[in-house]
Amino acid sequence: PEVLKTLDGAEIISGPDAARVRCLTYLNGNLFADYLRPGSEALRSAGRAVGTLDAALAEFDHPAAARPDMAWDIVGARRIAQHVNLIPDAALRRLADFAFLKFENEVEEVLFALPKQVCHNDGHRFSLICSGTEKEPCVSGVIDFGDITSTHRVCNLSVTVSDLIVGQTELIEAASLI
Repeated sequence: PEVLKTLDGAEIISGPDAARVRCLTYLNGNLFADYLRPGSEALRSAGRAVGTLDAALAEFDHPAAARPDMAWDIVGARRIAQHVNLIPDAALRRLADFAFLKFENEVEEVLFALPKQVCHNDGHRFSLICSGTEKEPCVSGVIDFGDITSTHRVCNLSVTVSDLIVGQTELIEAASLI
């Protein structure tokens, strides 16, 4: 989507109660989330879309992309780990503790050695726009750049994979298609 300017050229205006308002063009299509059982080609197209966007952003940089407080960046998992005690179910709490421990002991060192760039960082089913048929949708656009950040490139892919394999019966196969 593109930002539409007001008659006096402003991209953002103040609305009621100090709200900031802007108008965007409509991107035709359906959300990836609208498809109950996306098939192999739909998963491949999601991976291609995220990869194409990463490639387009590979050389892009901007000071505002450095967002160390970005809660949704996987790199910041330790910040989220401090809230495990809020999980009421003891078994789930132990599982979350274990996952964060594995992240700290096995993932961080490898992750931090991987390439970084500015990433969309939000390629989930509600940010991917599709065209095509109900049976085989094809990702034709990406929306919602509110989580854009400079992070390790693999984090962007992992967001997409972790969301789009939900509901799939063969998780590893679905992940490999993406």
